[in-house]
Amino acid sequence: MGDLSLEPKRLPSPRRVVLPLEYPQGSVDPVVEVGETVREGQCIARDDNGILPDVRASIAGKVAAVKPWPGPFGRESRSVMIESNGAGGEPERLFEEGRTPGSPQEQLRLLSESGLRETDVYPWPLSVRIAQPALTPPVLFPFVPDLRRPIDHLILNGADRQPGVFLRKSVLHTMGDDILAGIPLIKALSGAARTVLTVSSRETLDETLERGLRMAGVEVVRLPDRYPVSLEPLLVQHVTGREIPQPGGDARSVGVAVLDVLTAAQVPGVLLKGRPHVEALLQISAPSQWINAFVRVREGTLLEDALEHISPAPRDPARVICRGPFLGHAMYDLRVPLIQQTEAVFFQTEADLTRFEDEPCINCGRCVQSCPMRLFPNELSRACEYGRFEEAEGNDLFRCIECGICSYVCPVRRPMVHLMRFGKNELSASREER
Repeated sequence: MGDLSLEPKRLPSPRRVVLPLEYPQGSVDPVVEVGETVREGQCIARDDNGILPDVRASIAGKVAAVKPWPGPFGRESRSVMIESNGAGGEPERLFEEGRTPGSPQEQLRLLSESGLRETDVYPWPLSVRIAQPALTPPVLFPFVPDLRRPIDHLILNGADRQPGVFLRKSVLHTMGDDILAGIPLIKALSGAARTVLTVSSRETLDETLERGLRMAGVEVVRLPDRYPVSLEPLLVQHVTGREIPQPGGDARSVGVAVLDVLTAAQVPGVLLKGRPHVEALLQISAPSQWINAFVRVREGTLLEDALEHISPAPRDPARVICRGPFLGHAMYDLRVPLIQQTEAVFFQTEADLTRFEDEPCINCGRCVQSCPMRLFPNELSRACEYGRFEEAEGNDLFRCIECGICSYVCPVRRPMVHLMRFGKNELSASREER
């Protein structure tokens, strides 16, 4: 791993940012026009239905374009580009200083309006997932009956999701006071009877943080140091013994709300100080070059611009992976914007690459033995490879959590996760056309 300093470095404000308007849960619509001058923290895009979080300008400047742009999920998405005007100015706030939001409904509204989004991909945004039924907009109930179920378990995940990524470890060691400030706010909104902080079995918590957790009534649960136990379906099962219905299930269907410690640490800034969320915390790594760094960047900073301020910078990259080595996507352009969902950027040299091969499956069964969701990745990937998408769906394709273990253990190096992602995308696209 090399010498890993857990303290994040704040990079200078960039000369431009690109802010995506499309996310896995849906898209939002711009409320600004090209040529318009915007303040830092100003809302530039909003969901007409009031469900998805707003997008906030992370710098002051002029709207230069609204157009498709390379995104961190491996595809282009409609985005707003803002060019800095070099002027700082007073950032826009969610409410006046000295006033705190009153009702729980107002607090949930502010979480949505703040632009705060989570590193993990969930079916619903934060303000919906952590709201107890009495605070959930009734309009959602006919479509999402799971939201009627009370939350009895609140899980704050402090265990990193994949090997080589230490973002949550950094948060635990550098943002403990913020986590403790966020816990009572989140508990009150969720109404959970039991609150748990999950950490790796090898994690050493600061004494002040441990004492604060005890005083807040938070139980610390240590997870096995085994990937992918900290991914939501497996995490919920380990902590509660409950199994999330698949495919398309959500932790809310079993009375659980899960959010990572980074989100918990960011909630007080929104609800107690009225600050719109305009930064992203992420890890930059080139393991073979002994480069590991945590950085804070303005949301939408382009990767190529951020690299100008990282020393030493990764050299001679042959592959760049956003969102981590197991769960991420390889990028085709260094102009990809760094956003709250980026989590980590990994650089690999030519010598680091493991190349996939166009080889037939030999039915060795290693992927079946290793699949944490008890699927048959060999059959699913083969069906997707040959266009038999309905067959793959019938065999629980959408239960796949894309953890990447099947590709990792495959002796003939078949691109199994890529094939299953391809199948999911094709099925989703065909439904949108109907």
